[in-house]
Amino acid sequence: MKKLSFIFFILIFISFSYAQNPLDSNQYECARNLVTILGTSHTFPVDSTLGYIDFCNKYTNIITCVNNDISFFKLNQYNKSHTITFEDFSCLKNLTQAWFIGCIADKGLLLNTFPSKLTFFNFELCTGVESLLSNPISPTIKMLNIIVNTTVNLNLPLSYIKNTSTGFYFQYQYNKIAGSVFTVVNDLTSQYKPQSLTLHCDNLFSLKYISASQLTFQQSSHPVEGYSFLSTLESSSLFYTQKDTTEIPFPDSIAQITSKITTIDLVFTGGFSKPNSIIDLSNSPIQVLTIRNAGLNFNLNGGYPIKYSMSTIQAAYIKGNLSEFFNFNNTYLDSINLSNNKYSIDLPSIDNYKIVKKVSVVLNDNKFTGTIDKSWCSKILSHW
Repeated sequence: MKKLSFIFFILIFISFSYAQNPLDSNQYECARNLVTILGTSHTFPVDSTLGYIDFCNKYTNIITCVNNDISFFKLNQYNKSHTITFEDFSCLKNLTQAWFIGCIADKGLLLNTFPSKLTFFNFELCTGVESLLSNPISPTIKMLNIIVNTTVNLNLPLSYIKNTSTGFYFQYQYNKIAGSVFTVVNDLTSQYKPQSLTLHCDNLFSLKYISASQLTFQQSSHPVEGYSFLSTLESSSLFYTQKDTTEIPFPDSIAQITSKITTIDLVFTGGFSKPNSIIDLSNSPIQVLTIRNAGLNFNLNGGYPIKYSMSTIQAAYIKGNLSEFFNFNNTYLDSINLSNNKYSIDLPSIDNYKIVKKVSVVLNDNKFTGTIDKSWCSKILSHW
């Protein structure tokens, strides 16, 4: 009788333990099968006290649960004989992010119809990533990050992401020594109007038919084709990052933009060289121009090298390594940001600078050691 009571107690204990599992049986079995398929089951042992694998509470840096649903996983693949397919994790109905490390990716993985919540994929040091972009990408995917340390050349036709109307973010990180290249091909034949489009790529391509509300590029070297692509810009906002440390002339093509773009933000690591003449943006539709890391030489005879029209420019910002204060002669500006530079001079009377209208000036994070003439307070709408 005592033996039967003991067995009954054990069964009750096990039943109670399993009852505490925050995951329902379908999700639990799905997660267990997934880690087994990847060959990582040895890192997810059954808890001897609970009677199950506590995915949600014990492995929070690998698996995240929200409202008793698995929403995120970051899994290493040790079983190199298995190719990851959508079926391996499709049973996780409320998954929002899937991170694979050292995986073998199936060619049609990104072609599937994913749950609307699953918007982000990360493939780190995986094989088969070239084939991931050999088919149109599911419109539910909003962000795709690929990290490699071997020679992998990727090509992304824009038609493959055209159905991602709310936006698409693609980042490709690689070891430059490996010689990998990510190339974007504009094969569009009709307008593509995503809310945002972000591409970290190695080439410049035609911007024809691209009308993103926010267009973001990041590149590691100056394109041999130059920057003429900017003149064909149709998006309303551009954020462009160039990581090449070589100083170059300010892109003339920016002055040739005729679309309704309102904001341009340029991050050129090498900065801009001294212009030969004034950069005329008086007929430009640009309303906000941000130049970060402008460079020590970006001025014209000590003066501000860009000309604006009162009717077009609403704000302009210069952030960089400037040491010579600009003479803003006959400059139409609503605001100008000269913070994070290297100014260490006195600021004489504002009348010396012949600014046509009152502007808001930002001069914080410089190295001023002298005095600032009080005229800056009376004639400038300033914040420091």
